[in-house]
Amino acid sequence: MIGAAPVTKPAGVRDEIRRLADDILDFLQVTDRVYHHLDFTKPLVLELAARLRVAQTAPGRVLIIGSDSLLAHLLLHLGYSVDLWHFAQGHLTDDLFSSIRDTVTPQQLADADFSLPDEPYDVIIVPLILESLPGDGKPFLTRLRQALRPNGHLILATTNVSRLDIRLRSFLGLNPATAYPKFQVSLSFPPLPRLRYFHRDELLSLVLRAGFQVHECSYVVAHAACSTIDPFPPGPYAMLQAGQAIMRLVPPTRHAILLDLAPRVAAYETPDLKANGDPRVSVIVSHCRGEHALRETLSALGDQDYPSDRLEVIVLHDGDLVATQNVIREIAERTSITVRELIHDSPEGPAARNAAMRAATGDICAHTDDACRIPLGWVRTIAAAFDDTTGVVAGPVVEIPNSHPDFLVLPGSRVGWDPQVLYPIFNVAYRRQPALVSGGFDEDANERDPLPFGWDTELAWRLNQLGWDRRFVKDMFLFRSYEKPKRLTWPRTEWQLAQDLPRAVSRVPALAEHHLTLRWFASVKTFTFDLLIVGLIAALVGRRRRYLLLSLPWIGYYSKFIDLWPITCWRGNVRLFTQLAARHVVWLGGLIHGSVKARRLVL
Repeated sequence: MIGAAPVTKPAGVRDEIRRLADDILDFLQVTDRVYHHLDFTKPLVLELAARLRVAQTAPGRVLIIGSDSLLAHLLLHLGYSVDLWHFAQGHLTDDLFSSIRDTVTPQQLADADFSLPDEPYDVIIVPLILESLPGDGKPFLTRLRQALRPNGHLILATTNVSRLDIRLRSFLGLNPATAYPKFQVSLSFPPLPRLRYFHRDELLSLVLRAGFQVHECSYVVAHAACSTIDPFPPGPYAMLQAGQAIMRLVPPTRHAILLDLAPRVAAYETPDLKANGDPRVSVIVSHCRGEHALRETLSALGDQDYPSDRLEVIVLHDGDLVATQNVIREIAERTSITVRELIHDSPEGPAARNAAMRAATGDICAHTDDACRIPLGWVRTIAAAFDDTTGVVAGPVVEIPNSHPDFLVLPGSRVGWDPQVLYPIFNVAYRRQPALVSGGFDEDANERDPLPFGWDTELAWRLNQLGWDRRFVKDMFLFRSYEKPKRLTWPRTEWQLAQDLPRAVSRVPALAEHHLTLRWFASVKTFTFDLLIVGLIAALVGRRRRYLLLSLPWIGYYSKFIDLWPITCWRGNVRLFTQLAARHVVWLGGLIHGSVKARRLVL
């Protein structure tokens, strides 16, 4: 997900870079004042160089925008080829002027008014520049992305709005702008004016909109407590050192936010969906019910309020029934949209879905099946939901009356279809190119019948980790009927779902946060049943009937499904509770078995 944990640095990298930086400062031909200014900002230089070593081993082409002398010399000594974009306010040693490729201004960068290099860079470093640009920086970052190789890195550092001295100034009612600049004339990084500060979440949203994925987002100490060339009385000096110690202990109070970014997957290959009007949409329908259901679904798609020349339908089926092909041919002749078929042995599985996306001509691939009833504006809602950052969109699934009751299936596997957590295959749409480039649906699941729980959700979260936004749109709803399982087949199906849930949670951690009760239980229903089991065991072992009171929460939860009067209903109530208990036993066994396999406890 966005805002991943910091990248683990190889052992010894930081110490090696610090020793090299100290050696460079010892022999650099600069005045004492320049030396102390460079030493003051050395912590940020070390952080930037350490990230570079992790992102790209030398040699590599590196561009630094607004560098100081120490950072440029350090990267040259590490074996990188270094180009510089210089600001007139900046100061560099004489031997670095040959590395300057352009002299820029903050306004030029904000307007994206700069030329791109003939050969893209492996890494671009932007230290403490973004907060000095007029506007939000999106045009600058979007164009700068084009100067990177597709697998290159942008290492960006910007002032942290939550840093300790700004917090203290705000708490005391002082203007936070008085925190900058520390030096009226900086002989280290260029002393550009700070026009704004970015909150971490705002910064992450900005880079996402600019077409990047986030490898690392962390807080860093950008400079020493004070410059040793400037005199400080004992009191202020002690306060500065104490503040530095607090920042090292509490990362969110540190000076700067450091991001390690890369162009999101398929950022260069993905066209502007709405450049030529409405985007092209391919609707992929798997045939899992009878011919009547297929005809009804295809007819609803043919009646969509969407340009027919921008819409196609691909029907997945196994090719066993001639009647299915007749329905497809009939709808194709009757409507103005393109209707095609794709024959696959497992038309409901991930391999068939991937094959359909490869065969599709649309920029957006919407997925559903013929158990669904599709409203008139469904396709138009999908097309409108995609912007330049969106990779996947899902919507509510409304249960058709007389479907198999949801309280008789694994808790959480159907009811609600939690927004931004589950992405059911029968009401989801993907931007086609990024979905395919990222590997599509996991085809390992195709060997299983029934398919593992969450196989369709994993792709949405993988795309999100690769820099594409995911959305839940309430207006993108459809209706679906759920068939009652054949007699004596439900234990296998429900056991398999329960067994798959711990693995799904381990692969998509957000499921634990949004999908489980107390992060351990599949739902409050399984939690209360676990209490019932504990009570029964305790009553049998301890021979104390009061432990049976632990069964009351489970009975109370399901009491809303029973009628106490007339007395003739009691037999049906007993039968219902027997069915529920049997299902809970199956779920508990499956969850325990799955927890052992996934090494992730879910009960």
